[in-house]
Amino acid sequence: MGNPVKNDRVARYVEFIEGEGVLERMAQGILLHGSLGAMCREMGLPRDRVVTWLMGDVRRWEVYQRAEAEALMQEVVPIVDGVVGEGASEREVEEAGNVAVRKLRAETRMKLAGMRDVERYGPKGGNDVGAMAEGITEALQRISERRRKEKLVEQGAGGVGGEMRLVGASSAPEVGE
Repeated sequence: MGNPVKNDRVARYVEFIEGEGVLERMAQGILLHGSLGAMCREMGLPRDRVVTWLMGDVRRWEVYQRAEAEALMQEVVPIVDGVVGEGASEREVEEAGNVAVRKLRAETRMKLAGMRDVERYGPKGGNDVGAMAEGITEALQRISERRRKEKLVEQGAGGVGGEMRLVGASSAPEVGE
C-alpha cells in the first residue's frame, strides 16, 4: 500500500506542480518562507522532488534562482539594522550588537543573491560571472535534453521479457562478479 504520509506528500507535490500559476506561487512561497526548503517544509512538499522538477526546465530554474536571490536580499536590511526576531537566541541577540558580524552576514547574503540573479544583484563591471551563469544555464539545458532523450529511449526500448536498457549502456559484468 505504501506510507500514507509519503503518499500525501507526493499527492501535494503533484497538485502543486500541476496547479495554475505554479511558478508565481512558488516564488511567493519562497519569499514568504525565506527559502525553497522552508517553503517545502511548510507546505508538506518533498523538497528533492521539487528541486528535480525545477532543474528539468531552464525557465523554472531561473524563476527559482531569482526568487531565492530576492529572499536573500530581503534579509539584508534587518541584519544591517540589527533587528532581532521574536524568540531569538542569546547568540543572535549578541550578534545583532556586533557590527562586524552584521556586515559579514549581510555581505554573504548579497554575494549569494548575486550568484543566483546576476543581472540584478551580481557584480557590475568586467567580471566574468555572467559568462559562468550562461555556462550553467547551457549545462542545465543539455541535462534537460539528455533526460528527455533517455525517457524516449526507455519508452521505446523494451527488450525480451520487458527488459529496458538505455542505448549504449554497458552490458559488461561488474568487477568481482
